[in-house]
Amino acid sequence: MSKKRNHSTLNRDAAFVYGGYFLRYLSLVVLIPYYGRVLGPAAYGKVLAAMSLMSIVWLVVNYGFSITGARELASVRDVVDRGRIYGRQIVARFMLVPVGILVGAVGTVMSPVLVSDWRYGVLATTLGLVEAFNLGWFFQGISQFRTSMAIEAMSYPLNLILVLLLVRNATDGVFVMFSLLTSSVFCIAFSYCIAARTIRILPQGFADGWSEIKSSGVIFIQTVNSILMTSGATYALSVFSTPEQVSYFGTADRFIALGLSLLGPAGQILMPTISNIYLDDRPRAIELVRKGLLWESGFGLIVLLVGLLLSPFLIPLILGEKFDGSIRVLQILACMVPFAAFSHALGLYLFVPLRREKLLIIAISVGSLVNLGLAVFAAQAWGSVGMAASRVAGEVVVAVVLAVIALRIGFGTLLLQPDSDRDLGDGAVPGSDAGPDHRPGGICTGNGKEPVTGDQVSS
Repeated sequence: MSKKRNHSTLNRDAAFVYGGYFLRYLSLVVLIPYYGRVLGPAAYGKVLAAMSLMSIVWLVVNYGFSITGARELASVRDVVDRGRIYGRQIVARFMLVPVGILVGAVGTVMSPVLVSDWRYGVLATTLGLVEAFNLGWFFQGISQFRTSMAIEAMSYPLNLILVLLLVRNATDGVFVMFSLLTSSVFCIAFSYCIAARTIRILPQGFADGWSEIKSSGVIFIQTVNSILMTSGATYALSVFSTPEQVSYFGTADRFIALGLSLLGPAGQILMPTISNIYLDDRPRAIELVRKGLLWESGFGLIVLLVGLLLSPFLIPLILGEKFDGSIRVLQILACMVPFAAFSHALGLYLFVPLRREKLLIIAISVGSLVNLGLAVFAAQAWGSVGMAASRVAGEVVVAVVLAVIALRIGFGTLLLQPDSDRDLGDGAVPGSDAGPDHRPGGICTGNGKEPVTGDQVSS
């Protein structure tokens, strides 16, 4: 009965989270065509460059803490422990705010697209700082997925109303960032009010924040690599090319991100769920891992076919003929989705719950180096098309390296034989990291290394 009850709860949570994501899609179905037709390629290119800088600032201040909280909260039941985790998270973020401001300022100056209008850089930096304090990780960690989605869903109509009121022509691109900032501040403030009534918040000191930063370093490196291959690509193009090329690539990348974001709700639910039940019901945990791998891999193939076949019809229909340059870019980027989906599932559902994030970093770092090495030359030579090709190459390398590592350390056996006690390659028992302070899927006696999450608001 317990297993049936858990399965039923998981399905209800998944349905509610996907309902929240439907509202996000509904908002973007209106906004993306509106941006393209009202702003045009050049102005929309500035908006996309600013959104990319925002993601980089978010990355620096968030520092991988989002999954720090989600995973550790999912592994404890005591109210006092949850209060300490919450306190460390907030203190650590405040400690990194000055670094985020510096990154935003330097990023604005380095990009010719952004430096032409400093307001984009200021708003992008501010929005990145605000989003770093998003409490999505908190509600996911305590399994209040419905609360998390309900709060996030509040931002969509508010943002949509502000955009439709303020963005009326090609000179109003800066109001896109202002609208996002306003809606984010409102919803995040509301989420803190709810959190304050949910747990007993225990203030933490500088030493606790520093300890959280040190323990999250591995995940931060992993997140850096991921951002460099996603939002960082749009920003890099703003350094090497024109606003029009940025808009061609960024628009196509937005469509791909929309497809990949459908994997987000599953990740929000399955990762903490697998971490939570691995100790008590290992076969059930591995069963969820297998289902996640199969579902996401199949989804990636569907997105590939849709992107290749429908791009020539969808882009002109949605954005107009001015964005025909995005068609080839979208077709190229679609080729990476099956590889990205496979890497997402294998990493988030297997490596992260079993606390093997260091191995994830190896795969993602190799892919990032390939991506960046090719992008430096390809973006300057072929603009948006070159950047798209380098992005695909990076994702393919990540998927291949991750699969090879998984097979070499025995994850293949673990998936096929859930009750196997085979050593996973470095003397650790299945589900442990190479250290005495880690328990598989449970709380660390020290501070655990944290996986990656996505608290960011899709724009």
